Amino acid sequence: MKLYKALDIKNREMIALVGGGGKTTAMYALAKDLKRNKKVLISTTTAIYLPKKDQANYLIIGKDIKKIGFYLKENKVVGLGNNITVEGKLKGVDPKLLDYIFLKDYFDYIIVEADGAKHKSLKAPEHYEPVIPYESSMVLIVVGIDACGKFLNEENVHRQQIISYITKMQVGKKITPKMIAKVITSESGLLKGIPNHSRVFLIINKVDSKKCYADAYETAKFVREMDKGRIKNILLCNMLDNNVLNIL
Repeated sequence: MKLYKALDIKNREMIALVGGGGKTTAMYALAKDLKRNKKVLISTTTAIYLPKKDQANYLIIGKDIKKIGFYLKENKVVGLGNNITVEGKLKGVDPKLLDYIFLKDYFDYIIVEADGAKHKSLKAPEHYEPVIPYESSMVLIVVGIDACGKFLNEENVHRQQIISYITKMQVGKKITPKMIAKVITSESGLLKGIPNHSRVFLIINKVDSKKCYADAYETAKFVREMDKGRIKNILLCNMLDNNVLNIL
């Protein structure tokens, strides 16, 4: 099952993605499927690599936002950023701008990468993270299950000390499903900063083997035990194939 079919997507949504281990892949997968009959805006409040031509039909940079009407004539994917960095990244926009665009009803769907993870499958947020637009109707928490079994260090996770604090496990210990679940369900972890009105879904990504499926399923069980009703559904996925294997 494709991701967009597995989510409870309404006629209009602003969808924010946080965590690590597949946010960008999930964003582009959703945009590709949702653009068929709708207008889609993809953006970031942090920074992402520039969308490829098959990922965004148009790109609006900085002050060009004033020309937004030009891009609303077709059902296409439009990318939005503040500027392009010397590293070739699309620098994020103010979340209040995305709130404004959403409330103006310019696009049917706005999909926002609202967190950074340094390409790591597991992260915990700093005090200034994540940067979720307030009007986000849906938030997708993403983790990569390939972090399970690896050592808790900066080579394998983003912000090892915060993860150590949340899980009460020393740096250097092996990461377990229970540890991942603690990071997911902690108000200092991946539930941090999510607006109260947002519907929350968990994507456990990189489920590409029997071992990964077993680790993902065990993680999901711990999440259900620890979560206080904030997470609606847990999706076990392999986003490289845009494939949802199970919904828990």
